[in-house]
Amino acid sequence: MSNVLHKPLLLLLMAAVLLSVLLVAKPTVVYACSCAEPPPPNEAKAQSAAVFSGKALSVKQKIAPILSTDDPVKVTFQVDRLWKGKVSSTTVITTAMSSASCGYEFTEGQDYLVYARYDQESGVLHTTLCDRTALLSEAAGDLQELGPSTASATRENAASPLPEYSAPSAPHKSYTAQWAVSGLIAIVILTAVCLYRIRAPRN
Repeated sequence: MSNVLHKPLLLLLMAAVLLSVLLVAKPTVVYACSCAEPPPPNEAKAQSAAVFSGKALSVKQKIAPILSTDDPVKVTFQVDRLWKGKVSSTTVITTAMSSASCGYEFTEGQDYLVYARYDQESGVLHTTLCDRTALLSEAAGDLQELGPSTASATRENAASPLPEYSAPSAPHKSYTAQWAVSGLIAIVILTAVCLYRIRAPRN
């Protein structure tokens, strides 16, 4: 009787452990970024909400758990020249955390020429690898075609800073589902142990 019970209980426990491993170590699906040839600088400027140059002061990932390479990174810029848009002297933009999801990988302390659009969900300026955003040292052609900057960041612009990015609520929903599945696994294991103790032969 004991041997008969051992096999299904062992299989049940193995299945529960495997499910737990798959839940915790769930691989993130990564899609390679595919971009069309970006338009010329002035056309890219017309399609952008803001075009500016400045130094990347900080590059920060969101505090919430990372779910994919498309998770946003918040980049704070000290703006020095402006060709389009209303931005403050210290401006925040976002991009995907990885180039695999078309995110531009900024480096703190480097100077960039940024072409950005407003993200529809967060309302914050957003740029991608598919835009003409580039290191300022590699953007001589763009600077020549864009011509003199129309303005620099002003106090008037600084009075209306861009809204701070707040992580969407989706990660919290995902974690709720994970806790639910983990709880179900724990119940299955406890039930299996209880059944084994009840049906195990007593000496």
